[in-house]
Amino acid sequence: MPASSDAARRAASTAPVSAQDPLARRRSAVILLARALSPLQERRHVRPDFLIVGAARAGTTSVLNHLRSHPGVLHCPRRELHFFDVEGRWSQGLGSYLRQFPHREARAAAISAGRGPAISGENSPYYLAHPLVAERVHATLPDVRLIALLRDPTDRAISHWNWRYNQKQEPRSFEALVEEELAALADVPPGGSAGLLVGSGSTVAGRSDGVAARSAAYATAPDSEWARRNQAYLARGIYLEQLLRWNAVFPRERLLVVISERYYRDPDAQLRRIFDHVGLPWAETEDTKPNARRRRLDVDPALVARVRAFFRPHNAALADHLGEDPGWD
Repeated sequence: MPASSDAARRAASTAPVSAQDPLARRRSAVILLARALSPLQERRHVRPDFLIVGAARAGTTSVLNHLRSHPGVLHCPRRELHFFDVEGRWSQGLGSYLRQFPHREARAAAISAGRGPAISGENSPYYLAHPLVAERVHATLPDVRLIALLRDPTDRAISHWNWRYNQKQEPRSFEALVEEELAALADVPPGGSAGLLVGSGSTVAGRSDGVAARSAAYATAPDSEWARRNQAYLARGIYLEQLLRWNAVFPRERLLVVISERYYRDPDAQLRRIFDHVGLPWAETEDTKPNARRRRLDVDPALVARVRAFFRPHNAALADHLGEDPGWD
C-alpha cells in the first residue's frame, strides 16, 4: 500500500470521536431527554445490518430500492436518515436512530415464519464523505456491512450540481463553482490522503473542528458544514481519502466498493455482489422508484475537460488503492 495510505490510516485513528467531535457537546433539553430515552429504544429495536454510505448521485437510491424489494429484507426506511452526519440527530443518541428500524420481536417472528434473514438497513449518501462518520458508525454499529458506490467524479459533480440547480438550491453556474473549487483544491495531493495531518490537535487555517485532521480536501472547502455537504462538488469526488477513513476503523472486506458505471451497465451482476455482501440469497428485485433527473442542463465540453484533467491523478491514486481501474476517463 502506498505511503500516503499509511499516513491516512494514522491520521484517521489518532483521536477518539469524543475528542474532536463537536456534536458530542450538545446539551439542549430536547437532546438530553432523547439521550435519557435512548437505552430503552436500543433494547426494543434491531440495529441496521447494512449501510449504503455513498456517494451521492451514484446510484445509491436505486440499490436501496432493490434491497427494499428483496424478500429477505424486513424493512428499510425509504428516506435518507442522516443520523451520523447531522448534529441534532447524532446528539440525541443511538436510540432515536434505531426507532426507524424494526422491533426485535418483528425480526424474530419473520425468521420463525421462514422469511429470513429479515435484515434491515438504510441509505445516507453523505456518510462516505463526512470526515467523522466512519468513527461514529464503528463506535455504535461495529458489525454493520457497508456499501459504497463510486461514480466517475466528473459526471457525479455535474449531476449533483444539475440536481441542486434544478431544485433552485444552487444559484451558481457550473463554471463559477468549478473555478472556485479548482482554486481551493489546487494543492491537494493525488487522492487527498497525503494531506491528512497526524495528531489530535491538528488544524488547517486555524480550524480545530476535527475536519482538518481527517480530510485534505474538506479542510480547503468552505468553513461551513452546510457548504461541505451541499456545495463541495469536486471535493466529494476525491474518493480515496474517504475510503481510507472507513478502512482505518473497519476491516477492508467490510466495505464493498461498487463502480456505478458497472452497476448501470449490468445491474444484476453488481446486485449479486451486494446481496452476497449483506448475506442475502439471489432474488429478482426491482427499482420501484427511479431517482434520475430528467432535465439535464448543458455544460461546456471544454469545462468538462478541465474537471476531468483535475480528477485524473486522484482517480489514478484510487485505482492503486482498489487494485483495479474504475474505467473513468
